[in-house]
Amino acid sequence: MTTATLEHHRVETDLINQLKSEYLEETYKQDTLLIDDIEFDNGVLTTTLNVANFCPDTKGKFHLSATTAFRIVQQLGVIIVQLNHGIKEKTEEIWMSSCNLKFNQPIVNLQIPIVVSIKSSTVQPSVRHDLVEASFSNGAFIIEANSYMPL
Repeated sequence: MTTATLEHHRVETDLINQLKSEYLEETYKQDTLLIDDIEFDNGVLTTTLNVANFCPDTKGKFHLSATTAFRIVQQLGVIIVQLNHGIKEKTEEIWMSSCNLKFNQPIVNLQIPIVVSIKSSTVQPSVRHDLVEASFSNGAFIIEANSYMPL
């Protein structure tokens, strides 16, 4: 495969449509991911993500996408922050201020163990800050996120 350096030009809509990922555009919505059971103990949440339905990749198989992993860590982050602070009902938004994602190896299993932990937590007069780390499939994906929740 050779690559050519192209001069600045406008990319036509037809070429954009040929190059973009159909999965990222629309078909990710076909993924049905279930979290039926969560254990929480002392700032650590454990669960298994069950993939009930998925959009197959170009080889007809499943792999957990970064997009999906990010959505799952956001959802589990919202849950663990509230559990960690003794909150029983979501009444405030929890905002992510930064995120670091590491994808060490592909995840192709339809049952994905996830461990989410609170690495640090501080409460100030008007806001709670939490650093959350999620490990998918024993470190295959590791996502760290800083969150804050207004008080």
